[in-house]
Amino acid sequence: MDFAVLPPEVNSARIFGGAGLDPMMAAATARDGLAGELRAAQDSFSSATSRLAGEFWQGPAALAMTRAAGPYALWLSTAAGQAEQAAGQVRLAASAFEADRVSGCSDPVRAVPGRGLGLCRRRAAAGRRGGVNDALSDLGLSPPDLAWPQLP
Repeated sequence: MDFAVLPPEVNSARIFGGAGLDPMMAAATARDGLAGELRAAQDSFSSATSRLAGEFWQGPAALAMTRAAGPYALWLSTAAGQAEQAAGQVRLAASAFEADRVSGCSDPVRAVPGRGLGLCRRRAAAGRRGGVNDALSDLGLSPPDLAWPQLP
């Protein structure tokens, strides 16, 4: 989804009207749990195959089993790393989401005249260029170029 092509009001409504931060944090926690389970499985599997090959199995069969088990242990380790990375990325997204929620004029409630317009009014006044934004500031709204980052 390309948020840059949507009007700020649409993005704002989605941010403040959606499920919020909890589902993202739950997803990060679930991915951390998955990573932990995969690491535990990899440790257990590697320990069992090493023990079998070192103590109970000898010869060509032990060597063949160790070679066959290696890729599976590597897959478990790689999958655990990817789950940890995904959890980190979800946390970054949650952090960006929360930063946007607390940063200024995104909240549609703040854009309603008479309801906590201090920051929005200051931004609108700072953005005046020869009266261009007077109508916005009269309504307590900020110009979109000040409330929302612009693409280069």
